[in-house]
Amino acid sequence: MGLAAFEYIDRLQRLDEPQAVRAAFADAITALGVTSFALLEVNPNPEAFQRTVIDDTMPVGWKERYFEQKYAAIDPCVRAIASSVEPFLWSEALARSRREKPQRRIYDEAGSFGLNQGLCVPIYGPNRYMAFATLAGPQLDLAPTSRAALHVMALYTHNRLLTLMQTETTEAPTLTRRERECLTWVAQGKSDWEIGEILKISERTAHWYIECAKRKFGVATRIQAVVNAAAAGLIGV
Repeated sequence: MGLAAFEYIDRLQRLDEPQAVRAAFADAITALGVTSFALLEVNPNPEAFQRTVIDDTMPVGWKERYFEQKYAAIDPCVRAIASSVEPFLWSEALARSRREKPQRRIYDEAGSFGLNQGLCVPIYGPNRYMAFATLAGPQLDLAPTSRAALHVMALYTHNRLLTLMQTETTEAPTLTRRERECLTWVAQGKSDWEIGEILKISERTAHWYIECAKRKFGVATRIQAVVNAAAAGLIGV
């Protein structure tokens, strides 16, 4: 698997802040050609695919495109996650599918954001818990030892992040610029459609950013998210 992976795991156990873990993971996987990653918890039912983002560094433009086009409904990786134990390449998931044109388009468009290759790492836990890491870049190091290193590093990173996030009960979550902007306009009484018009994004994308902020705060309503964000000094009202 490589000494670097073991050194990373040893270092990981000494990190006590999620941002430090994120930086260390990004640095470690860059050596293997990975430029962007996402760690997500998922609903195991592909027909009702929902994701809760643990952490990610994916290009914002690609995330918006993926959500707006509802690619999760046809993404071969989504179905492969629910039936795979071992890591698999995006191309391998596509090969197992019917290779229909809309599915191929997902990966063609990802390539326009510098994500030409991707590796998915399924992660399972108790009570039907399911998550996965997706690691992408222009050209990944796909040697067997490198794939094994990415597999192990993703698992340990996921576990370390969850441990730290569960113990951080008083610190405010980190919101993206778009999430802060959307909550700021929610505080002004704007609808999803109005926010989309103001920010030059779709109504669906505006709604998605607001839902992401709600999940990060662990609240049920957008007003609660606004109150929590304002109290944490993340937005002005």
